[in-house]
Amino acid sequence: MVRLEFLGGVAVAIIAGVVLNLGSLIQKKAVNQLVYYKKKRLISLNDEDQVDKDKLAHVHISVKDLVTSKLWMLGFILQAVMGAGLFIAAQTMIGPSLTPALGSIGLVVLVFASCIVDERLTWDEYIGLIVMIGAVFLLGFSDMVINLGETDFLRKAFMIRVAVYSGAVMLLCAFCKAWSWRRDRFEGPTLAVLAGLLVALQNYWIGPFTALAGGIFHRKGNFTFEHHEIGIVLAYFFVSLFFVIVSNLQTVYERQLAFRVGGAATMIPISHLPSHLSSPILFSYVFELHAPHKYSIGCMWAGLVLLLICSIIFGKRGAQFEKPDAEEKEDSVSTKLISAST
Repeated sequence: MVRLEFLGGVAVAIIAGVVLNLGSLIQKKAVNQLVYYKKKRLISLNDEDQVDKDKLAHVHISVKDLVTSKLWMLGFILQAVMGAGLFIAAQTMIGPSLTPALGSIGLVVLVFASCIVDERLTWDEYIGLIVMIGAVFLLGFSDMVINLGETDFLRKAFMIRVAVYSGAVMLLCAFCKAWSWRRDRFEGPTLAVLAGLLVALQNYWIGPFTALAGGIFHRKGNFTFEHHEIGIVLAYFFVSLFFVIVSNLQTVYERQLAFRVGGAATMIPISHLPSHLSSPILFSYVFELHAPHKYSIGCMWAGLVLLLICSIIFGKRGAQFEKPDAEEKEDSVSTKLISAST
């Protein structure tokens, strides 16, 4: 029965990854369309020799532009509502160590999206599919599951480790955000890392939130609370709710900024790095658990490395879905920029 629940959690995590990546892909397409039409409008309102190249290079996309785009809102609903719900469900079943890693397998949606538009797979993508199957096997075989129902979230030592983990991640987020303001050639990768760090932060805080909301938050083997603990339990719940909501929304925002200045082929694998690295840290440091088998740590790291390879392979396919449609390419902004500079 326990093994069946574990396999169910693995399946839900993979489905969550597919939905999240599909939503991200749709949002990226919407952002590119918004940038394209804004550049096109800017050029049409000015003579070719009066085009401000700096404005063209840094087109501003406002929140209003995003929420009024039906395509972007579709991606947002898939990512922030359906995908997040499935992700939380997977967390309750297999914990925060394996869920984000297995969710990365959702990158395979890029491959199947290409098949829908009658594009053949390349040889490296066939290899990527085989590698992905191996990654799923290794992560499942590692058996490094975190049972939230057996975690004492109120233990002082545990709360100190949570504070250290969260504080370190937030400091890295602040550093990446400050660096992105430099608007240099590292702006895109820095924003992608920032989005990944926010996911790594969310990976933990979804745990106590779901534990409380689901009624499995327990102390000393008891699923109820003593009267004097109600205050700290409520405080913990609202803090976790704050981190879940803010990190989720901020992740969407930072990912859109990364997509605006960088291509999916590089932004997707870079954004997955922090969440991958957070998995063993959560398991070994924050929850202070021991590997169930001698081979568990090795299997987990091997699976994470294979997933990184897959994200690089399938990320290249994502770059093909960034571009405007065929008829738009013929009248592309880049062509007009060339004519404006001559």
